[in-house]
Amino acid sequence: MIIFCTYCSARKYRVDYPMPAIEVYRSERINHVHRAAQEANAECLILSGKYGLLSTADKIAYYDHLLKAEEVDAHAQLLVLQLQEKGVSKVIFWMNSIKRDHQLEPYLDCIELACKRALVPIEIRVAQFDD
Repeated sequence: MIIFCTYCSARKYRVDYPMPAIEVYRSERINHVHRAAQEANAECLILSGKYGLLSTADKIAYYDHLLKAEEVDAHAQLLVLQLQEKGVSKVIFWMNSIKRDHQLEPYLDCIELACKRALVPIEIRVAQFDD
């Protein structure tokens, strides 16, 4: 299965109860990737610094966690298991430029390391999103 994937968003609705991830994150980028996945008949996953790979339908409550460089190795291991469980054959990862936002580097490092370990090809699509 080919997945369209992007990282989570710092902007979230502050909800005290679990809601579908697509409704928690306030991000033009996530919505764009979700629509692109639907058009391509692919699954859309969100790379969360807390939960790993989330389906847009997975229910989560508000949280605040930015993935840090020192967490990448362990978090990538979680992603390897999630990629294998879902039977992912390719990841198309959408992101803003690291030059524009240096905080994205751990997310890119994490998904690339997980794909390398899981032997899953990855395609990086850099675009400019306002979020």
